[in-house]
Amino acid sequence: MPALRSASVFASWTALSRLLGFVRDILLAFMLGTTAVADAFLFAYRFPHLFRNLLAEGALASSLVPVYQNRRGQYRRGQSRQEQSRQEQERDAHRNGRTHQYLSGSLLLSLLAVTFALSVVLAVFMPSVVATLAQGFVAVEETFRLSVDLSRIAIFYLPLVATTALLCAVLSAHGYFALYAAMPLVLNGALIAVLLPASLLNAHPQTLAFTLLATLLGAGVLQSLLAHKGCRRIDAHPLFLPLFLPLFSRPSPSSSAVEGRRGRRQDRQQIHRQIRGQVHQDRKSFFTLFFAALSGHGFVQIAFLVNQYFASKMGTGILSALYYAERLLQLPIGIVAVAMASVLLPEVARLRAQGESQALHRTQSQAYALLLALALPCALGLGLLARPIVATLFQYGAFSTDATTHASALLVILACALPAFTMLRPLLAVLFAFQQARVVLVLSFLSLVVNVWLAASLTPLFGYKGIALAVAIAAWCNMGATLAAVLVKGYWRIERSFFARMAKILLASMVLAGWLLAVKRVVPQPEGFALAWQRGSVLALLIATAVFVYILSVAGLRAFSLQELRRWFSNKKA
Repeated sequence: MPALRSASVFASWTALSRLLGFVRDILLAFMLGTTAVADAFLFAYRFPHLFRNLLAEGALASSLVPVYQNRRGQYRRGQSRQEQSRQEQERDAHRNGRTHQYLSGSLLLSLLAVTFALSVVLAVFMPSVVATLAQGFVAVEETFRLSVDLSRIAIFYLPLVATTALLCAVLSAHGYFALYAAMPLVLNGALIAVLLPASLLNAHPQTLAFTLLATLLGAGVLQSLLAHKGCRRIDAHPLFLPLFLPLFSRPSPSSSAVEGRRGRRQDRQQIHRQIRGQVHQDRKSFFTLFFAALSGHGFVQIAFLVNQYFASKMGTGILSALYYAERLLQLPIGIVAVAMASVLLPEVARLRAQGESQALHRTQSQAYALLLALALPCALGLGLLARPIVATLFQYGAFSTDATTHASALLVILACALPAFTMLRPLLAVLFAFQQARVVLVLSFLSLVVNVWLAASLTPLFGYKGIALAVAIAAWCNMGATLAAVLVKGYWRIERSFFARMAKILLASMVLAGWLLAVKRVVPQPEGFALAWQRGSVLALLIATAVFVYILSVAGLRAFSLQELRRWFSNKKA
């Protein structure tokens, strides 16, 4: 199936990006640990992270791709009409072939104007923003002032990420995912290029924090340029319509030349008016989806800000520990769920436009089965090996044993929600492909309400662990409601083979859990070793044996066959 093949390409680039991200986080933990400077920096860095999740992996692609595929389907159906004259067909081909480029140009100008103005306003009122989102920082004047200064720099990443996200959404709509997935490599590589010499020179923490955010802005500019170059390579770069169309033609000495030029000018004006009308129509469709999608994805990001608010009140270091636990959780989500959702969105939109309902249901069944087959062992690995993973990756330099205890405890709870997070992204992509953004809006709002209510209720009882419990429970509630919406609306029909396959995957996961529990009692804990290579060797041994046992269990139970996987990942239709 082409969708799974594209997802494998996307996942490969994303895996490389996430690995670089871990190198960045390891260096960051070594230099800053879970100190007050780390809390201030990670609070400011949350803004670029939020913008990227909200735009690059959320609202823009979810809104642009269905509009694009719908227009593309109308154009293909229009090409089959034989009653048009050749001149009219050529004019329609030119108009429809460039409409999406003019649409992306119009949206680019609008997004740049809005995001830059928003960045200026937020920078001016940043003290109030920090006081609202991180109330615990107000009591410590130095941390509060540093958070405000760093956030004022980070907030100007918004126009840059909006530009990159729009151009990458265009690439995704055309079926080009490699450059889209490789974009985070630019950012992570730039930050690592700063952190490596800083770790050798023992740079001052505050100076390092400001340098990292300045590097962030430079990397954002480079990402935008690379995305624009990728669009130009496939002739899909943004175009801009003239603001005013001329009403009168300028006279010329030759009457025949005047007539010829006037006719060509009138044709161009007519085409521009038709394009302007189509762009206006597509803009209305886009923004209808975009604002609903922005609100839906925004509620998810607001939930992270709420968690950050509660973490800031738990004392120094808890916010940083939550960040590192979330980063570990985001590794399988980014490689598996985001990759599949990014590819499944245009594939489902295409199958829907072509009316291939049987292929639509089969594609989803294959995608969800493969997602859960990867998500369940990842959840077990992160949950049962939480402390060895955190100690091996982060417990160096300024990262203390207490920080390892806090981060690993949060990771155990968050890992329980990994299957829900993994399934949620593709299910939301299906709803967006069917232009059901309002349903996503309602479900996301309800999830936010549940998350906030649980966080406020559980943190007095369980302390900082209550934050992770609220996230996990809200994720399962959101996934269950989204799955119910997809099934009720008939967007996916579950096949009998799917239940049989899932039973085998669950059984293989139980075998894996038993193996990990047994091995942990025999193999020494990585935390007991002083050197990084010793910790890494023990952790690599644990993970390698776990992967071998799970693959052997899946193969023995015949949950997937080699021929079946080859057919799924081939370019031929399954």
